[in-house]
Amino acid sequence: MLIQLPNGQPETIAAVEQKLESMGYTYDNGMVSKWMSEDKKDLPDNLTENDAIPVCFFL
Repeated sequence: MLIQLPNGQPETIAAVEQKLESMGYTYDNGMVSKWMSEDKKDLPDNLTENDAIPVCFFL
């Protein structure tokens, strides 16, 4: 899943990260990555491969 966030709103980014973490999706377990111009975190080497493990969740 790709979540696009507005530029320059760190509070929104933090809130989304907290929500994802509360649902078990974290940087530590490899379920979350970040790609921003100045902040890239835990990007998998195979980012373009179509072999992800499906995960279902409901908000």
